[in-house]
Order: sequence, then C-alpha cells, then structure tokens
Amino acid sequence: MTNGYSIISDLSEKIFMVFYVIIVFSLILSMSTYSVIFPNLQFNINNIQRVCFSCLLLMSLFNLKKKYIFLALLIIFFGVASFYFTKSALFLYNIILVLSSSLCYFNRLVKIFFYTATFTTSAVIVSSLIGIIPNLIMIREESSVLRYALGFNHVNNLGSILTILFFCSWYLFRKKNFTLLIINCLFIFLSQAILNSRTSLIIMFIFILIYAFINKYVLSDYLLFFYAVVLSFIVGATIYFSIHIANDKLDLLFSGRLGYLYKTHALHGFTYLGQYLGLENQIAKESVFYVSKNHIILDNAFGRMMMEYGFISLITFSFTLYFCIKEAIKYDDTILVLIFLSIVCISFSELYPIDFRLNLFPLFLLSRKANNIKLLRGHL
Repeated sequence: MTNGYSIISDLSEKIFMVFYVIIVFSLILSMSTYSVIFPNLQFNINNIQRVCFSCLLLMSLFNLKKKYIFLALLIIFFGVASFYFTKSALFLYNIILVLSSSLCYFNRLVKIFFYTATFTTSAVIVSSLIGIIPNLIMIREESSVLRYALGFNHVNNLGSILTILFFCSWYLFRKKNFTLLIINCLFIFLSQAILNSRTSLIIMFIFILIYAFINKYVLSDYLLFFYAVVLSFIVGATIYFSIHIANDKLDLLFSGRLGYLYKTHALHGFTYLGQYLGLENQIAKESVFYVSKNHIILDNAFGRMMMEYGFISLITFSFTLYFCIKEAIKYDDTILVLIFLSIVCISFSELYPIDFRLNLFPLFLLSRKANNIKLLRGHL
C-alpha cells in the first residue's frame, strides 16, 4: 500500500509541475507586448489557465484525506462566491493553488518557478531588444526619467517578476555566495537603471540589510506586533484618511496610494464577499493607478483585497501570510521569514502579492515538507 501510494504521490507531483509550468509561462506571456502581435493571446491564455486550474482542483480533491474534503469544498465555495460577485477568478485560483500545492515539495516548487520564470522573462526581453515585440518607454513625470518596459505591458510588471525572482534566488542559492551576488547585482541594475522601479530596489536593499544584521529571535518576538501594526495601519488609513498635511506627506511617500484607497472606499465601500469594480486583468495589463469618473485602478494588495474581493478575502489573505511566517519560524528559516515580511511591506504599494500564480511563497503553507528541504534552509 505504501509503495502504491508513493507512486501515485510522485505521479501527482509530476502532473502538478506540468500544469504549474504552463500557468507560470502563460501568465508572464500575458504580461508582455506579445498581445500586440497576437490580439487573441489573452483570450487563449485565459482558456488554457481555466483548463489547468480545473485539472489541479480535481487532482487536489482526489488526493485529500476524506476528513478534509468538506472543509476544502467549503473554502472553494467562498472562492466561487467571490468569482460570482467580482467577475474575477483570482481568489478562486489562489485557493486552488494553495490546495494543490500539497502535492509538491516546496523547494521543488520554488526551483521550477525560478527556471520557468527566468526563461520566459529572458525570452520576452530578448524579443523586445531584437524588435520582435514593442519595447514600451515610459516617463516618470516628477523626474522625467525614462523607464524601459523591455517587452512588458508596463515596467511594474517586469519589476514584480524581478522581485519574486530575487526572493527565489535567496531561497535557492543561499549557500552559493558568488551565484547569489551575480544575480542580486543583475536584478538591482535592471530595477534601477532600466526600470527605475523604486519599490523593487528599496525592498531588495532592505532585504539584504536586514538579513545581514538581524537574527530570527527578533523577528519571532515582534512578529505579531509588526503584523498587527501593518493591518491596522492600512485599514485605518483607508477608512479615516482625511485632508491633513501629515497625511499628505505620508500619501506622497506611497505615491498617492493611500489617497486612492480613501477615494475608492468613499465611492464603493467594501463588502464581505466582494464586488465588481471593473479592475479585471489588472496584473496582465498595467499597474498604474488613477481615479476617473468611470474607471478606477487600485495598486495596493491589502486595499484591493478589501475593496474588490471582500473582507473575507482580506482576512484569508492576511492569515495565510501570518501562518506562513509562523511555519517558516518553525523551520528556523530566517530567509523565508524575511521574504514573507517583505511581501507584507510590498503589499502597501504593489498589487501582485495577491496573485499566487506570481507570488508563489504563500503556497509554502500546505506544500509538502521533508528532511531534504531542511538541507536548503539556513538561519543566522
């Protein structure tokens, strides 16, 4: 029985990997300007991803123990309800990915994501440099700095991919100092010199500095306090934001994101199960933010969860990150703890942390753990 179960388990992991590669590859492709050459690309990618997620859902339910089936179906019900109210399958996709990640070892998951995303991103960049697809150039208004998207629909799309790859490189190559140094220098150069992506650059530097000077006991002791402050701040700033010089300065620090949270809340409020705001395909198209009479773009993970996907989704997203951090502390993995804390900080000013197709680290929660994974873990 054990051997038979092991064979089925290994086969399920391999099938999961195939679908996961397709999902990551198609997601990054949808964020590129290949859609200019192939107008139906986004439509076809959406259909491909629907098939992949349907198969992953069936696989995860088949492999679950009977006592967990009802709980899984209940969680999926909330995902379907979110899809009904928001017209976006993102929350449902996240649920399916977390459930199906139990089929795979987390270190293998990170590795397959890193190489798939690196290959696809490199292919898009090369395609733009040799003229196959458009290389969009954008200007930062306050400084007139040119920002090159290198084949992506928006510079922030490439910046988000580079940030996740930066985290993956620290997780995978923590024992290979020279390899890690080269990768970090490349990502920092692209983030600053080409993309002029301030968030990515700041997070990379802060991550390196904290890893160099802090230990896991400090992170562990103040984890709950830090997380409570972050959530209290974002909810409080959204609901009680008012016109005041201190708030103006704070809003300027976040490039107007707090102000737009307030305006969105004033226009639409929030519900428990979500509402349709016309913000679909945001990650695939662009990450700018503005408010007009008939169109709103909200570039903030916590705010987006609360306003569009509902309060239940926000609580689910928040507790998923929280328990991931607790699990990482349990495994004495300082790097993984720092990655999750960085994701919490990024969520103030970026949208992609709520998309688990790109931000794979929340999949750590239910992914398989084994002794061999501890060989890759290190702490200060």
